[in-house]
Amino acid sequence: MKVLFAFVLFSVFFFFSSCSNQNEEYIVGKWKAIKWESDGQSKSNQVQNYWFHFHDDGTYQSHFGGNNEDGNYRVEYNRLYTKSKGEAEIVVEILSMTPDTMKIGMNRSGMSETLVLAHE
Repeated sequence: MKVLFAFVLFSVFFFFSSCSNQNEEYIVGKWKAIKWESDGQSKSNQVQNYWFHFHDDGTYQSHFGGNNEDGNYRVEYNRLYTKSKGEAEIVVEILSMTPDTMKIGMNRSGMSETLVLAHE
């Protein structure tokens, strides 16, 4: 029984470790928003100029809704943490990530939102 428990624990640790490393590796680069849903309603017509640029030194720049932002980021497992200069840290869930596409989930004032980004 102890061997089975140890195997399961190791498997879970390995899975989350590989997800974290993969997400950290894939996130570097420039991402352009291609789809946005808020509480199941499409908001994709509002993402024409939304983009994020994540650098391998842990810094980022973004542009959304006419606002520019820069600061620091980190990826931990399936979470993306961003902290703009002078602002509070924000965390979003990485729902899925491949080298070409990232899907993130957010909760803004109780509304579930999903943003899909394409790697440029």
